[in-house]
Amino acid sequence: MSLVFGFFGAVVAANQHFMGWKKISAGSFTFNENIFIDPFLLSGFALTAIIGLTYLILYSGNKR
Repeated sequence: MSLVFGFFGAVVAANQHFMGWKKISAGSFTFNENIFIDPFLLSGFALTAIIGLTYLILYSGNKR
């Protein structure tokens, strides 16, 4: 069940992150005034964390 939620979360984070890349390609991208709440950066960090945690679930030593 955790893998399903992890993959759904990765899809949502990837869509959000690549919408930022779409804005960069269109030339309309600007960072948020408060860089700590910028959606492009947050979605990149979330995508990295979700993929890392999913990797840990898949390759942990406890196989049930």
